[in-house]
Amino acid sequence: MQNHPIFKGFTSDEILSFIDFLGGIERIYEKGDYLIRNGQYLSYFIIILEGKGKMEVVDSKGRVVSLMEFNEQDLLASDVLFIEKAFPVDIVAESKTKVLIVNREKCLELLSSKPLL
Repeated sequence: MQNHPIFKGFTSDEILSFIDFLGGIERIYEKGDYLIRNGQYLSYFIIILEGKGKMEVVDSKGRVVSLMEFNEQDLLASDVLFIEKAFPVDIVAESKTKVLIVNREKCLELLSSKPLL
């Protein structure tokens, strides 16, 4: 995690302390599992620790269209930190994917106390 851009400049102990404060939960998704569903309201965001995912939408003809790929260290659903609306797309695991799920309210509290983040 020390190499993740979010935690740049912090020690391993500080990072573990942040994750503990945030109530961070590690979760593993299998290929094809949904990390986030279209229309879902989120109170968290996701950091990909291992694996990869893709953003998909269904077009007007019912075809699944891949819009974007996500890899290790990418941050998903970070926009939910600042707005409260339904997530507009699906994010699907493209391989076995390990993520860290972080509570939005706790993150905002941490960000206000640690400007370097």
